[in-house]
Amino acid sequence: MRFLRELLGAEPAERPSELAEELDELGRSLKRRAVVFVISDLLPGLRNDHGDVQTEPAWARPLRLMARRHEVIALTVEDPRESDLPDLGMLRMLDPVTGRRVTLDTSSRTVRSRYAAAAAQDHAAIDRALGRARVDRVRLSTERPFGDDLARYLRQRERRP
Repeated sequence: MRFLRELLGAEPAERPSELAEELDELGRSLKRRAVVFVISDLLPGLRNDHGDVQTEPAWARPLRLMARRHEVIALTVEDPRESDLPDLGMLRMLDPVTGRRVTLDTSSRTVRSRYAAAAAQDHAAIDRALGRARVDRVRLSTERPFGDDLARYLRQRERRP
């Protein structure tokens, strides 16, 4: 309950941070074994400057190193609109991480299917990286309160040998 209270009361950072750098710093600062919750969509650092999924996300190595010593649980925040682009006509989008702007014709089935395929590729890359690091993933959706998903995970985890 303390964890949930602190999570609900947390203030967002003023600027986006690089997850790899934050994980490096946290890994260096933790002196005793700990349970570490990483709350992110894990998308930054997943693609290179050309938009291609990298063989290993930038955050994967520091996460793997941290998971060797600590128990790490990734709480990935997902918005269904990030995987399923609705038909809204012409849409101008801004990548908050890179600052790059792009205009999409969301009425095009081809654009929507390519968008969905890229999102599926992103999620598969995240799953692979977390699997290699032996980090549990709890998917939290913006469509519903996160408490139920988190409680379900904690109950399943409690039953593990």
